[in-house]
Amino acid sequence: MNKPFFIIILSLCLLLSGCKQMGSISKSNGETKENTFEYGIVSTSFIKNESRITLLSKSFDKREDIDIKYGGLQKGKKYGDNYFAPVVGTPNSMQNRIVKFNMESRKVSYIKTLSKPIDLEVEQKYLYVIHNSKINEGKVAKIDLKSNRIIKETSLKGVLKRIAFQGKKLVIASDNVKTQKQVIYTLSDKLKTLNESKNEYTAFPTDILSSNDKLFLINNAKSDFSGPTDLILQYNDSSQKIKPIRLSKNAPWEMLKYKGSYFVTHYDFVTKHGRDITVLNSNEQSGKTYRLKNDPVRSTIKDDHLFSIDSKGIYEYDLKNLKLLSKGKVSIPDQPLIDFFIN
Repeated sequence: MNKPFFIIILSLCLLLSGCKQMGSISKSNGETKENTFEYGIVSTSFIKNESRITLLSKSFDKREDIDIKYGGLQKGKKYGDNYFAPVVGTPNSMQNRIVKFNMESRKVSYIKTLSKPIDLEVEQKYLYVIHNSKINEGKVAKIDLKSNRIIKETSLKGVLKRIAFQGKKLVIASDNVKTQKQVIYTLSDKLKTLNESKNEYTAFPTDILSSNDKLFLINNAKSDFSGPTDLILQYNDSSQKIKPIRLSKNAPWEMLKYKGSYFVTHYDFVTKHGRDITVLNSNEQSGKTYRLKNDPVRSTIKDDHLFSIDSKGIYEYDLKNLKLLSKGKVSIPDQPLIDFFIN
């Protein structure tokens, strides 16, 4: 195992997790598997082979803890009844697996892939996974979900960090550590490289949002990594043009869309703080910024409400005015938070 490179990747994983550690675990009090759950919180260790999906009711009561036998989980994707998450592993146990959690049966299974998977996308019968196998090169794999086998793979330059669908094409953001320039790759679903565009504005991608014919790239840092950026980027694959959009707050973290508006959370991965959220109108012009009651480690939207999580609990906001509606205090293992999803 190339330990120096793994330490670099592990550092990126820890930064992307953007999470504080939480208090001691409390077991569910007689909750049964048959009880329905509303929320799932994913936590992981980057030192030990331990991870967990904690299931909560709508009133934030713990339903069940689902143990994962590997460490180094990354942010995942929900598709249908399943939740998929890459497993990069730990310094002493690097991994080549994807966690598959079925939300109906609550069963966990594992899909083999290439070494050090960092992000993925799901589309009908296939998984598309990016991996950081070397400091200057990464791998992209296409996995058939019926056979759970890799049916196609290719290599791209740089440290691959984020992948998303733009229509039927795949868009991948890759940082080049040496040149300090980001490359945005466009691939076909057969993993053929179609376009390459250089981004000289920002670096360290933490999210990609694809909305109809628009694609937004969320980077957390300036291109030279000298500090947090106040820009998000709109990328046009046809013209290969990059349009920077300046925000009133820095450190954009995640981007969500709901009913014609865009919501950008702000969270600095270095300081692990940032309680702002910016609402952009349909013309992607910098709109109003609101102050949240929590550090938005992970956020999602459902039924006109914003749900956000940090080390102290789950927060529910009214999307119309971003006022806090409710807060649930939850007890999670003493591990960094990685992801949050709604059933």
